[in-house]
Amino acid sequence: MVEAPTQVTLYFDYRCPFCNRLTRVLMEAEQRRPDLQINWRYFSLEQLNAPIDGWKIWEQPVEYDLVEQGPFAMRMLRAFLASYAASLQGEAAFRRFHLLLFFAKHDEKKVMSDSQVILDVARRADLDMKAFEQAWQSQAGRDRLQSDHTSGQNLGIRGVPSLIIDNMEPLYVRLADHPPAAERLPLFDDLLRLVKRRPYLRTFRYVHNG
Repeated sequence: MVEAPTQVTLYFDYRCPFCNRLTRVLMEAEQRRPDLQINWRYFSLEQLNAPIDGWKIWEQPVEYDLVEQGPFAMRMLRAFLASYAASLQGEAAFRRFHLLLFFAKHDEKKVMSDSQVILDVARRADLDMKAFEQAWQSQAGRDRLQSDHTSGQNLGIRGVPSLIIDNMEPLYVRLADHPPAAERLPLFDDLLRLVKRRPYLRTFRYVHNG
């Protein structure tokens, strides 16, 4: 009897460094574990921390004014919409774009509200640029952002990255740094075993001392 694949859902925001680190672990695991299926869900920290009642990120123009001040003030709507547009070109295209967008934000320190940054990432991901730019402007991307974010709220998620394994309760996972490449798959396997044996676990922190 063939076992059903392990379902892993990650709620993420591109601005979050912990999401960046965990994404690379999950992508490594997905490439090497045929029984693993990763589902990516958008969860906007900007929406979560909006100080104005009734303000919705998915209802804003892409050039919307900032709704918060200080180091966390960052416009991420373009990144979310672009990610959706990339997903319409297939799973492989989405994963290339997804990883490169995290790289641009956290390794190259690019500004995600800059349309030229997003377009450059799309080109590097070898997307069909005409189709990408058309989909980027569609209402469907906003609907997807609203749907994903709302589903996370309904699950009680209040931060990212939040991981759901086989419909278990959400687990907040915080990696203090990028695990070495050789440790990514073992780390994921350890985490998977721990969650299945300890279903009451709600927060997991990893600190690499190497």
